[in-house]
Amino acid sequence: MMMINDSKLMTNLSLLNSKDLARFRDFVQSPFFNKHQPTLTLAEYLFDHPKRWKSITKEELFSHLFPGESYAEFKVNNVMSYLMELLNRFLEQIGIEASQEMALHGLVATQERGLIKLFQSNLRKAKKSLAATDGWDEDHYKLHYQFLLLEHDYQKKLEKKYAMHLLKEASSTLDTWYLKQKLERSCELLTLSNLHNEKAEQSLLQPLIAFIEKYQAHFFAIPIIHVFYKCLMAIWYPEQEAHYFELLAFFEKNESDFSYQDRKTVYGHLLNYTTKKTNANHPFFAKETFKIYIRLLDNDFLMNNGTLHQITYNNITSLACNFGLFDWGENFVRSYAPYLPDDARDNAYGFNLANIYFHQERYEEALELVQHVLYTNYFYKQKTKFLQVKIYYEMKEEALLFSALDSFRIFALRTKKIASEQRRWTLNFVKFAKTLASTAALEGVLKKEAFQKKVQQLQAKFDTFKAPILHKDWLRDKIAELGEGVRR
Repeated sequence: MMMINDSKLMTNLSLLNSKDLARFRDFVQSPFFNKHQPTLTLAEYLFDHPKRWKSITKEELFSHLFPGESYAEFKVNNVMSYLMELLNRFLEQIGIEASQEMALHGLVATQERGLIKLFQSNLRKAKKSLAATDGWDEDHYKLHYQFLLLEHDYQKKLEKKYAMHLLKEASSTLDTWYLKQKLERSCELLTLSNLHNEKAEQSLLQPLIAFIEKYQAHFFAIPIIHVFYKCLMAIWYPEQEAHYFELLAFFEKNESDFSYQDRKTVYGHLLNYTTKKTNANHPFFAKETFKIYIRLLDNDFLMNNGTLHQITYNNITSLACNFGLFDWGENFVRSYAPYLPDDARDNAYGFNLANIYFHQERYEEALELVQHVLYTNYFYKQKTKFLQVKIYYEMKEEALLFSALDSFRIFALRTKKIASEQRRWTLNFVKFAKTLASTAALEGVLKKEAFQKKVQQLQAKFDTFKAPILHKDWLRDKIAELGEGVRR
């Protein structure tokens, strides 16, 4: 028996939701798209028996499609291939219907068929509809350019004097579309190259930036060009913080001019910038990061198909804890847990609740939750190890603390996916946390003067260490507690 459940056709049909399956059935039934009766018969049979898809065989289909004939597998294969072709055409059709270019295809068809009055009427409607759209993105500029060319070509065919302004405006619109695409994709490429520590080849970018800056009076008057230029500058020259503040000020002032997707993209660049600065121990940018997360939550920009990424969930909770917003943080953890991926929900919920308990000094409860966390990715594992180290330190569990630090060091050295800078910053934390733990263990063993001398040596070493350290604020606070003799 030849089962069909693993076939290309059935694999893809099973991924469609009920609404799309119903639309596909209508599509197959339409004589405009399908005149092949065996293909229609196959589709109807499958649609009438959806609960049996995993058990239907090719022999069963052959008997239904070709009653009374001797079994020939290739005939079933051919009809299944025809239905698969129709599925591809259906997906193309709904893609066209969902795109902004559907009106364009209709205009081209009316013009090619000489339906002049209909072309003129539909063109006016299409341009009016486009002009009324808020927040133009690159697709709008591209469509506007194509409408202008259609109108220009129409005027040209009349063999009358036609307005040159159409071609000029089309050319200008094409420039806007290209520059926006180039700037946006360059931002993405630079961000990824920084993340993976790879050099991005951008030989044409520098001359292009120089060109934009030379004619900035023109280009900076176009908000979509101006905002992605500022994004690029902030990514390219992260040490020059003025670029970030200029980007933020411009974006806040003109946010309503941009499309939903462009707003989401710009917020993403702002968040990447502040997060990197936060990780490099710039406390001001931790507050900026939290503010941006709040805006992203308020605008529903953090959800992807109704799902919240667990790393985002972790980051927001950590920031809320850092700023002492425990009630807000606990409400966030509980409220957004249902939006986490199914395979990560329990771990993420438990870890983040543990993080809140830790900051509330409920160490036993925090440790109980952490010990039940399963590692699902290396970011998650790293954050859990940070929390374990802190809990063991606060509970004065020296043996467990040193064991956790040794494990953390091995993890940082061996994990290949971790960015090189993150690896260095993590190892710096482990180094100072070990020294902190060793020094703390001497309290009550050494005389007070000798112990304070050890603390002062640690403080001096910490203060003169110039490289970034993850969780530097926590280390600074713990060293200060030792110096002040107030360790709990």
